[in-house]
Amino acid sequence: MNGDTGIVLQRNWCRILDGNYGWNRISNNHIENNICGVDLDESDGNLIDGNNITGHLIGIINCPLIDYGDATVTNIFSHNNFLQNERQVTNGVFNDTWDDGYPSGGNYWSDYAGADLYGGLDQNMTGPDLIGDVPYAVDANNIDRYPLTTPFHFSAECPTAICTWNSDGPLSNRTIIFDASSSLPNVGTIVEYVWDFGDGIGSIGRTATHAYTSSGTYTVILNVTNSRGLSDVARETIRFVAFSYSEPESAHATITPQDKVVDVLDSVTFTVTVTNRVPPYAILWYRNETMQFSVENLTTATFAFDIVGNEVIKACVTDAGGTNVNATSRVIILPPHPSFLEIDHADGATVIYTNMTQELVVNITVTAVTDLWAWQVNLTWDPKVLDFENVTLPPDNVFAEAMAQGYLTKTAGPVEGTGNMVYGVTLLSLSGDPYTFNGTGVLAQVRFRIIRFPESTPGTFEIGFLNKYSDTFMLDFLGNTISMHSEENMTFSYVHAPVVEIMWQLLATVFSGHTATHRYSRIQ
Repeated sequence: MNGDTGIVLQRNWCRILDGNYGWNRISNNHIENNICGVDLDESDGNLIDGNNITGHLIGIINCPLIDYGDATVTNIFSHNNFLQNERQVTNGVFNDTWDDGYPSGGNYWSDYAGADLYGGLDQNMTGPDLIGDVPYAVDANNIDRYPLTTPFHFSAECPTAICTWNSDGPLSNRTIIFDASSSLPNVGTIVEYVWDFGDGIGSIGRTATHAYTSSGTYTVILNVTNSRGLSDVARETIRFVAFSYSEPESAHATITPQDKVVDVLDSVTFTVTVTNRVPPYAILWYRNETMQFSVENLTTATFAFDIVGNEVIKACVTDAGGTNVNATSRVIILPPHPSFLEIDHADGATVIYTNMTQELVVNITVTAVTDLWAWQVNLTWDPKVLDFENVTLPPDNVFAEAMAQGYLTKTAGPVEGTGNMVYGVTLLSLSGDPYTFNGTGVLAQVRFRIIRFPESTPGTFEIGFLNKYSDTFMLDFLGNTISMHSEENMTFSYVHAPVVEIMWQLLATVFSGHTATHRYSRIQ
């Protein structure tokens, strides 16, 4: 680096034959604040990849030696970050290569203004893939076909994201299990796995399950982050075919629910449904291949799970013609744990308000948790009564101590629907030993506005959690689900009263010695 030019190649040229580059490769450099970052003076057949080219008058001057009249003489540029250069590239009159194809991608350009709404080789598949939807024009003769929408990480300390799933061919009408267990941290440990399934739905965790609802080709994106805060992205294309089991000659049986996660001592009722067979049916139920005689020939069976571990529930059905069909469901039984996930309001469960602009603030709290590293809630409410305003991490949230020590947090959401909101937080570590929270504390604070007067006095509304262990969950730093009790619904009583009435109600409460209590039911 001399203040004029960062790196210079002069009169280095050759043809690129049999897929091999020429004389030089410029890679893994931080080139900053020169008149020119890289000067390729009469130089061909070179690979320039994985560089930060930042703050120059001209990022790259690219002047090949001579036009040989074929496409084999070229310089290749990919996975570079062109950042805040007054002019990114000054190019010769020849066509060079400015990307590594799809899905590897091209370069990151700080002045690229394109969107990322689509994916795929032709960028026409619904769903983002961290590659711009339109090419980046380098100059009149050259384009980057697949410009990156986030800077490329090329450090040797970056993790390596690897995504697999439970099928090799076209997927159809079943839940897909995605697995990032083969990903490599390279330095430290992997502390975060973030999934985008390409249909507007995402998830977090080392493994994730997802069911597509429409036929199509989807780009699945896995983003992993290690304990140094560095990340890597893997993109995989999945073709999904939706079809129905409607052929009369095909027997089919299903059990609901499927792939259930429960707490130890919970009971679950399973139902078997048979299509395209002639009743009556003979039904045999099995738990881990042990026949359950007490529910023989019943279409529903209730089982209590008193041992921690995994079980397979199977129903074997024989119709009147002697045809046999089977259906199975997997159950994961979590160990007992004293953790409680709750909704708390400072004034209990009775809310007295004076006007339609009054704010309702509730805390999402956890009690007696161990090794908490990430959490997510799907909070639900009555949209006719409450209007969601925001969700925040209060100063005394469970990760406040870690944040004060320099640890970072990554939030997911809020993603707001009609009467529900999904929000989550993951703690990123600075070293090989991730920080985890132990004890009791506040996860988040949620603010609403009451938008409807009660139809009766007092009126009621509910706030609760949806889909325990699927949308509402807590994870330890290994990505394992933490067993918990969660508050299904908290019922609030609310009364509309002017200010004078409120004073009398408060005085009456003090002198009577009565305090408000909140009513709720728990998912045990």
